[in-house]
Amino acid sequence: MKIMLAGFLALAFLFQPAVAAAHPANDIKFEYNAGEKRLAITVIHGTRDSSKHFIDSLKVAIDGKEMIKQIFMSQYDNKGQETAYIIIDAKEKQTVKADSHCIKGGDFSKEFTLK
Repeated sequence: MKIMLAGFLALAFLFQPAVAAAHPANDIKFEYNAGEKRLAITVIHGTRDSSKHFIDSLKVAIDGKEMIKQIFMSQYDNKGQETAYIIIDAKEKQTVKADSHCIKGGDFSKEFTLK
C-alpha cells in the first residue's frame, strides 16, 4: 500500500510542471476604428514557447451573438495573440465579448463597448 501511494505521489510530482505552466490569458485589449469598422484584439498571454503553449482559439460575440470563431496553430509572439477583423455591421454602443482559450488549459473573457 505504501509503495502504491509513493508511486502515485511520484507520478503526480512528475506531471506537476506541465499543469503549473498552463494558464489562461492575463488580459484582452480592444482597439476599434469606427471609420474603418476595424476591430483589433490583443490577447495578453505570456509564454516561453509560443509554438507549444499558446492561445488556440478566440470567439467574438457582438451583443451576445457569436460572430467570429478563429482557431490558431501557434501564437503571434511570446507576449500574446493578435488579430484584427472588419465588422461591417458594427454600431456604436454595441457590446463586444472576446473569449480566449489556452491550448494547455484556461479560459479568459472580456467585454468592450464600441465607441
